[in-house]
Amino acid sequence: MKQKGEKRSLDSSAKGGKHMKDNGIAKKRKKRRRGGTNKKKKEEEGEKKSTATVVGMPTRHNPTNSNWDLMKQVLSAGGGGAGSKKRKFKGKKRNAGAVKDDTFSPTAKRENRQETRIVALDCEMVGVGESSSKSALARVVVVNYYGNVLIDSYCLPRERVTDYRTRVSGIRASNLKGAPPFELVQKRVADLLRDKLVVGHALKNDFKALQIKHPKQEMRDTASYAPLRADAPDGGGRIKSRALKELAAEHLGLEIQHGEHSPVEDARAALYLYQKHRREWERSLQQVSKKSSANKKETKKDTLFKEVFGESVGVEEKSRKEKEEEKQKRRSRRGDRRPPSPPPPPPPPSSQEPKGGDEKKESSDDGYGLDLFVNE
Repeated sequence: MKQKGEKRSLDSSAKGGKHMKDNGIAKKRKKRRRGGTNKKKKEEEGEKKSTATVVGMPTRHNPTNSNWDLMKQVLSAGGGGAGSKKRKFKGKKRNAGAVKDDTFSPTAKRENRQETRIVALDCEMVGVGESSSKSALARVVVVNYYGNVLIDSYCLPRERVTDYRTRVSGIRASNLKGAPPFELVQKRVADLLRDKLVVGHALKNDFKALQIKHPKQEMRDTASYAPLRADAPDGGGRIKSRALKELAAEHLGLEIQHGEHSPVEDARAALYLYQKHRREWERSLQQVSKKSSANKKETKKDTLFKEVFGESVGVEEKSRKEKEEEKQKRRSRRGDRRPPSPPPPPPPPSSQEPKGGDEKKESSDDGYGLDLFVNE
């Protein structure tokens, strides 16, 4: 039995050895086949490399290279090749309103559309009347302290428009079709500007077009602020207001009013000018108000002192002659050549003597002590 089992095990081992040899031979054949394919691939790649143009920089031994010239042509044409990637700009992005020469149009500083204590105003007018010299409101813009628009409305004038002034105002007939009437726009703007500090350029013209009265102490006009003004070209010590376009370019680096004016940009430019000079501006206004209040107090004290204590203390008032001289000087300044009024006649001497005068003199001659001395 053992011999039979041993034979079986030997037979099975022999058979297993044959199978192992067959598997090894098959694997070797597969490797050879694969190696052959790999060699073919390598040969094909080598042929491609040999046929492909190799781009190399010129060296000392090879100063000129046709491939390098080809590369230059590709780069100059603006194509970096199929595999070239565009570089991402890591710096700060410019604002959406960028324009030429590194200058920008004014944009809002923050997305905050709430009403603020300080607002900016700008209006665009059109010509009405026969000669088109009279201006009427056609568009009004109000922005808050951050430059966001609170009101931007067209307005239908009361009178017939004879000149739209499109070259400057940007207003066209199509803009005023269906626009709200003047009274409605006026009320809306007046309600918004109430108790507000209004900033703008030449605000006198804007309020005139709106027909709204606003307190002078609540207005900040960049056209009348002294540091933003310039001497007149003809000299003479006169000061001239500068254009908003010049001020925005010089102080803010902003470029506005290219052709047709944008009231939104103009209002923002005036607002940002005020923000830049706000500290010095408000300080100068405080100094002026202090001086004026001190002068008012002094004048009030003087008038009260003269009214109450003038007669008792003996304050000398001006005579009629001095008053007449002052009037004459004022008239000469105004160009009034009228002769001065004649001085009043002196009062007539009194003809009646007081009664009892002689008696008083006689009584004064006779002394009381002398009579006593004689009697004694």
